[in-house]
Amino acid sequence: MTPLLQVSDLVIRYAGPKGPAAVAGVDLTVGTREIFGLVGESGSGKSTLSMGVLGFLPASAVITQGSIRLDGRDLRAAGKAEWRQVRWRELAYVPQGAMNVLNPVQRVGAQFADMLRDHLGARLDAEWRERIAALLQSVRLKPDVLDRFPHELSGGMKQRVCIAMAILFEPKLIIADESTSALDVVSQRVVLQTLSAVRDRIGASIILIGHDLALQAQVADRVGIMFAGRFVEIGPVDTIFQAPRHPYTRLLIASVPSIRHRDGIPMLAEPTPQERAQWQAETEPLIEVGPGHLVAPRHAEEGQ
Repeated sequence: MTPLLQVSDLVIRYAGPKGPAAVAGVDLTVGTREIFGLVGESGSGKSTLSMGVLGFLPASAVITQGSIRLDGRDLRAAGKAEWRQVRWRELAYVPQGAMNVLNPVQRVGAQFADMLRDHLGARLDAEWRERIAALLQSVRLKPDVLDRFPHELSGGMKQRVCIAMAILFEPKLIIADESTSALDVVSQRVVLQTLSAVRDRIGASIILIGHDLALQAQVADRVGIMFAGRFVEIGPVDTIFQAPRHPYTRLLIASVPSIRHRDGIPMLAEPTPQERAQWQAETEPLIEVGPGHLVAPRHAEEGQ
């Protein structure tokens, strides 16, 4: 696998350089044309990690160590001018809750026009309008969406407008943060299928961030399980579901509704305070227990 994104020993703290670490020494590699699912409960650090990669950290957060490289480019060393070249052209973002991102008083076409002006210095002329209409069709939207206001679109349609905006300049990496969380089941599936088709169409890598392991598994090639600011297990989707090693991973799988009995998977889907304290204290680097399958060392022999 050729690495596109390489995150090494990344630490992100809040409230100053000595504050609590929301991301505590994370290593992550995402390959070219790979869909990587980033899964964990609220507060696990997955969104902070993505904001660090995107350069969108709030003023209260600081990267205290580690590196972030996109296609060999050191993003930690990038200045404002370089970030302006990187964002949307090489690295794009599909945010959570499109209804809170799209400008409610602007037609969709005007919002695409703003992107063209800000990033290319171009106008939404007939040629660009034709290209964007084709782009909308590629995400299962009709071209007349350009003439509509966001409130005239369903939640799933607005989310697909955000996907179309993210791929307008054909970036190398797209980060989708909880992009299906506010949608019904049918719309969730359509959005995931759209993102998968985007990978095939423009050859982009995609990081899907969420808390629903089963949903991620529909399209992801690999998944990484985060707990308390660290990865506790990473591996191919089939391996994670068939042979999970870490008890937190097994609990996440146990929370997936199923009509079948699953041997070896605990039915209780909530860790005890003692388990949480134990897992949080495990800071050793992950070790490989199978092809592409990494887990916290203390759990390497579990679940076999």
